[in-house]
Amino acid sequence: QEQRVSLVKGKATLPILLDGGDGEKCVTAVFYDILDAKYQKKICVEIDTTSPDAPVITSTKSKLSGLNAQSGKLVSLKGTAEPHSTIILSIKQKKEVAFMPLEFIKKIFAITPVFAEAANETIADSEGNWSYNFTDSYQEGTYEIVAYAKDGATNISQATKKDITIVVKGIDIAAKTVQEV
Repeated sequence: QEQRVSLVKGKATLPILLDGGDGEKCVTAVFYDILDAKYQKKICVEIDTTSPDAPVITSTKSKLSGLNAQSGKLVSLKGTAEPHSTIILSIKQKKEVAFMPLEFIKKIFAITPVFAEAANETIADSEGNWSYNFTDSYQEGTYEIVAYAKDGATNISQATKKDITIVVKGIDIAAKTVQEV
């Protein structure tokens, strides 16, 4: 569809509606000078409004961070996601509060997007594989890991959550469950 506009002080603005959902969208701008010579420029953009699938945490490991158990353990993760996506991760200790109603507890410990806090990030490779080593040391307890994937268009996936239990003496990290929110 061709539309003509006049230049005002060498500029013209023309709103363009890019129909049809996601994908490559191209616009060709044609300009005519005062001698009616034609100039044209084609510009294409990729429209992506689809969030990536939630990342999958495929393994968790831990090792002592120092020479003794008091130094805690370092946590390492591996997983899969959309190729070249940024994986945003958080880990926090879960605490039990026995005297509060369950609904109130759920509100207090509701997960907010991890990128509102200081986030830990890694990039999935061309096959979608990723790994991450948390730099903090963690003491015994149950922790919740939350992972999001962010694609090149900054669309963010649903969260993947995984509970892990860190035992400083005896068995290493035991993965409990993986659930997508």
